[in-house]
Amino acid sequence: MDNVITIASLIISFVSVSFAIFMGTRNLKRSNTEDIETRAVNQARIESKIDAVNSLVTDIRYDVSGLHNEFQKNNERLILVENKANRAHERIDELRESR
Repeated sequence: MDNVITIASLIISFVSVSFAIFMGTRNLKRSNTEDIETRAVNQARIESKIDAVNSLVTDIRYDVSGLHNEFQKNNERLILVENKANRAHERIDELRESR
């Protein structure tokens, strides 16, 4: 009778250990799968935000380039106006001297 109890307890122990190992590996796989899915979602979110920032930076670069071109045009116009003003002052001075 002692042998039967010993064998039964060994069988129960083996089944318990086997079940524990099975459940542990199953939960580990599920946890790894969930971690991989979470990482993939987070990485996709980060990549989309980086793409949005990149698009904004490109837009800003175009805007700055446009402002630079406008600044150059305004600078050229200012030089022309200053030259015209100087010529006008010279003519006014000539008119004053001729009186």
